Amino acid sequence: MTEKEILDTIRSDSERMSILKAVSELKLSDWWIGAGFVRSAVWDHLFAKGNHTKLNDVDVVYWKSLDSYGIPEETLISVLKKDEANPVWDEERFYQEKLSSFVPGYEFEVKNQARMHLWSGKLIEREPYLTAAEGIADWVETATTVGVRLNEGGELIFTAPNGILDLVNGIIRPRKKELTEVTLERTAKKNWLTQWPGLHFEDAI
Repeated sequence: MTEKEILDTIRSDSERMSILKAVSELKLSDWWIGAGFVRSAVWDHLFAKGNHTKLNDVDVVYWKSLDSYGIPEETLISVLKKDEANPVWDEERFYQEKLSSFVPGYEFEVKNQARMHLWSGKLIEREPYLTAAEGIADWVETATTVGVRLNEGGELIFTAPNGILDLVNGIIRPRKKELTEVTLERTAKKNWLTQWPGLHFEDAI
């Protein structure tokens, strides 16, 4: 399955295209819908024999500089580290509520990737993400690190920072060895091997 065929699969899915159009109306900067939104569509096409997996969760990411929120960036980062209320969370919640009103029935998660190098109040050993795609690249499984969006002309475009080989070959692979346990837990919890019997697990490279 090629990148073009992945896009054709998404394009032919009226449900996904409706959600993409709704997100495009928010005019977010550097946005993508990623993870299961793309991965499940591909695995349904390849391994589910025509069955359509119910789409519940929709992961929307964007990138907006932390110095654009009206308070000093250092102050904002300090508040984020403490898991205290802040304008980034307020903005993300606002977008989630807007999307729920545009297309009810889905659980939207909207995250500004400019703050996602921070987790649970602790600084992860990495530099801040400079694009939303950099955030996508760090998700748990290689097959999950994919996204789609509509550009300003309404054209569907694709990102796959870690490539598409694992995705199209049905490989559940942790992005790095330290994520092996999390990947196995997610695989079992989400019943991936039952839902898509053609999948198999491989170790991180």
